[in-house]
This record gives sequence, structure tokens and C-alpha cells, in this order.
Amino acid sequence: MNTVAAISSPSNYRSQAFRYVLLGGFIAGLDDTIYPTVKTLMAGKPWFSPWKGVASGLLGKAAGEGGMEMVALGLALHYFICISAAAFPSNPLATPFHGENHGLPAIRVFTVG
Repeated sequence: MNTVAAISSPSNYRSQAFRYVLLGGFIAGLDDTIYPTVKTLMAGKPWFSPWKGVASGLLGKAAGEGGMEMVALGLALHYFICISAAAFPSNPLATPFHGENHGLPAIRVFTVG
């Protein structure tokens, strides 16, 4: 296989798109992690309060009484949401899959425009 064929193969595009989705989701997640953490610290509260709040969306009030495992769950959920948002942009023509239909028509219907 020559170099041109390796660069332009569809599987290489999908692999590169997957890396961009992970990178974009991680950068957005990191940016969105720093702001609430700093804002909470400036308010004189513990740094982990926002992340227990995220975990409480899944577990309810019990997350607020938990320890660092709830903070870890909140951060994991946060990054999951950020990476998912990077995978499904609001403009369906700008998808990393070049507009191909990958069995997600409902998401495309609700994200148009």
C-alpha cells in the first residue's frame, strides 16, 4: 500500500476523528473542570463540592454524603458528558464521520440547527 492510500483510507479518517473527539472532549472537560473548582474555592467552600453535585444527578442526595468516591464519580460523569458532546456536534454536517449515517438518526433530528 502506498502512502497516499494509507492517508486517504476511510478507516484512517475514523481513527483520526476518534482521536479528535477524545482530545476535544478532554480539553472541554478540563476547561469546564477548572472554572467551577476555582469559583467554589473562591467562595470558601471545599473544591470537591461541584463534583459531588454532578454525582448527585445520578445517585441523588446520597452523593452529597459520600466521600472521594463520589467526587471521582462526578468527575467521570463530567468527562463522559464532555466527550459525548464532542462526538455529537450540533451541526450534523460537521460530524467527524463526514455526514455518514451511523445509526443515530434521532440524535441528528434533535441537533439540527
